[in-house]
Amino acid sequence: MMRKLLEAIDKNDLIDFILDYANKNSGFQNSINVHFTKPDFDKELEKIRFKIEDTLDFESGYHYRDSWGNVDFCTGDIIEEVYTRMQQGNIKLAFAEIELLYRKLLVSFEYQGECEISDAAGNCLDVMMEIADNAKLTSDKEYIFNQCLKLSQLDDGKNYGADYEDKLLSIAVKFVSLDNYAKIDIILKQFETCDHRAEEFKLIRLEIIRKIYDDNVVDDFIAENIQFQKIREIAYEREISQGNYTFCEQLCIDALSLYEQRYGISPWLYRLFSIYEMTDDIKGLKKTGREILICGDFNYYAIYKALYNKDEWKNLFVTLLDKLEEDNKSGIYTQILIEENLISKLLDYCKKYPSSITSYYPHLIPEYQYDVGLLFMSYIKSRAELANKRSSYKHVCDIILLYEKACGIEAYGIRNELMLSYSNKPAFVDELRKLNLKSI
Repeated sequence: MMRKLLEAIDKNDLIDFILDYANKNSGFQNSINVHFTKPDFDKELEKIRFKIEDTLDFESGYHYRDSWGNVDFCTGDIIEEVYTRMQQGNIKLAFAEIELLYRKLLVSFEYQGECEISDAAGNCLDVMMEIADNAKLTSDKEYIFNQCLKLSQLDDGKNYGADYEDKLLSIAVKFVSLDNYAKIDIILKQFETCDHRAEEFKLIRLEIIRKIYDDNVVDDFIAENIQFQKIREIAYEREISQGNYTFCEQLCIDALSLYEQRYGISPWLYRLFSIYEMTDDIKGLKKTGREILICGDFNYYAIYKALYNKDEWKNLFVTLLDKLEEDNKSGIYTQILIEENLISKLLDYCKKYPSSITSYYPHLIPEYQYDVGLLFMSYIKSRAELANKRSSYKHVCDIILLYEKACGIEAYGIRNELMLSYSNKPAFVDELRKLNLKSI
């Protein structure tokens, strides 16, 4: 529709309209210049420098920040211009513009590790990567390579979390060659000695080696740095694709002893189980399947159980339950009780851990409805004793409503009992009075 409208307008009238609008709107005027004129590198860079300074003029004082140290700014127009330059094929200018913005953001860092300045800086690095992906001319590639190396050496913002050297060097790696390898090698050596970031830069070096050396050198490097988890993962993927199961098994076993898994289940345990599946190693499957189950993955219960015949499983099951009951990690113990319809044991568990009744009562009713009612009553009273603020009072009320739903009986009795017992707590009485109980 818009094209048809514009084509129908007299050319001179359209030009007059655009001139009039451009004179009133400097942003529109700038957009026309950016889109339709061949840029003068230095002049355009100076223009965007002023725009950046105007956008990020807050770094000089705390009065531009709120109580959390946050600032309000928008770099959208600058990023849009950078993309326009890139799309026009002005790769060097696009990169120079985003570099200016990035440098200014680094200067503005101040305990901004998780705030908007660091987000904007991270976005700049993403844009740099896109520009690099669009670079075709050797001169543009050389320019980006050298500028990324320079940027990785900046100290600005380092004290406040601006550690972006790995991302900058990852961009530079796109254009590494035997001729310029020495430049990036010097910089990499600075960071590889930093223990907590060594792996990041070893991965960058691996990418460089892949680009400029043959597979033998790559294999040697991986073998020399197998202690790094991500490099071990690369080695695993290479070897498993070639069917080197014995080697991969050892990789997994070593990894499980080397890397502490603070949360969840180690992916190396799953990889080890997969190897035993591929090699039909039943003994290995049983051992690893048990570990995965005990660590908290109920999906492996049926898999693990299927590895045994009925008689074997009958003897093993009791021991397994005793082990799982110790901590019920991820609810594995109770899930198995439900799966195997061991409802009396589930009731025993709820008696041992009264709060669990709110989760497991649907599996106990109607067979143990009386016991469920007693457990709810006991749990409600124990929570009421501990309640000392409105949020905890509301929690008690929520349990009362669940009790009413679970047992199918009126909960007025327990509500009134609590109102009487805690008449000295007006807020608690208020919450109890607001309870929307049903007549069953």
